[in-house]
Amino acid sequence: MSYTPIEKIEVDERVYEKTLKWLGRNKTEVGESFYNCDEIDERLRRSERALRNALKKGKMRKDVFDALARFIDIDPDYLSGKLFRDIKALNVPGSVKRALIVSMTPEKYRYGMRDTKDAGARYFEDILSLHGISLTQLRQLGRRRELELALAIEHAIVPVLSSFFEVDAAGEDLYPEIWRLAAQIEGAIGDQDMLGLEEAAS
Repeated sequence: MSYTPIEKIEVDERVYEKTLKWLGRNKTEVGESFYNCDEIDERLRRSERALRNALKKGKMRKDVFDALARFIDIDPDYLSGKLFRDIKALNVPGSVKRALIVSMTPEKYRYGMRDTKDAGARYFEDILSLHGISLTQLRQLGRRRELELALAIEHAIVPVLSSFFEVDAAGEDLYPEIWRLAAQIEGAIGDQDMLGLEEAAS
């Protein structure tokens, strides 16, 4: 039987702590409640001490962290600090990065909101369809090139929208939230690069 390595993700203890503080909770209370929650698969439960140790090391099993994020009701990409790292990797002015990070409050990243990411994929597919490009052609590019295309489109569209509109449908400032999708795409490209390195090393 071949050995399948356990997938781990990078987690930022500072982001985790700040998120819990915003929620009015603390690591001890959350850890104990998580360990004793009957609704969580017992194979994924971890003690408060085990969670603390993993957070200090900056690495945690992906399935365990996903269960923890679901329990806390925060998107795991936010709770782990991944979204913040993705924004720092964006090829935009530092002022945009800083404004994006300041605007990223936990209530905008509840676990149940994760399905909205699928809307982003449909959005790019619709753009291509309107211009006579089929989904088959898009898939033939390969995942990495798909993401690069999506990022190029987003970098072209955002400045245009910003020049015509100052607020969104809710009357809130477009900036810096309008750059959020670009940050998510940058993060997806980074994930692809990491996957390629892992496959090359295996």
